[in-house]
Amino acid sequence: MGCGGAIALLRQLNLPVAVAVVSDGTKSHPNSVAYPPPKLKKLREQESLAALAILGVAPEAVTFLDLPDGEVDISSKSQPAIALSINTFLN
Repeated sequence: MGCGGAIALLRQLNLPVAVAVVSDGTKSHPNSVAYPPPKLKKLREQESLAALAILGVAPEAVTFLDLPDGEVDISSKSQPAIALSINTFLN
């Protein structure tokens, strides 16, 4: 979701922000020799952390759920990981 503006505003107001990156981003370059899934996963994590740092979010406030890209379904096996992440943020 495009929530960078909201994150920037919250940080400008000095409010805490926690971010959950739900999927691992590994299916954006299928069959790529240059970007196989493990390399792409690491790159996506680095890109996310860099962008969030610009917005004022510390790395320790970011959780990577590492759910399979393109397979996140709230009614399936993804639900416990998502619920746990949300519960952690709320407590």
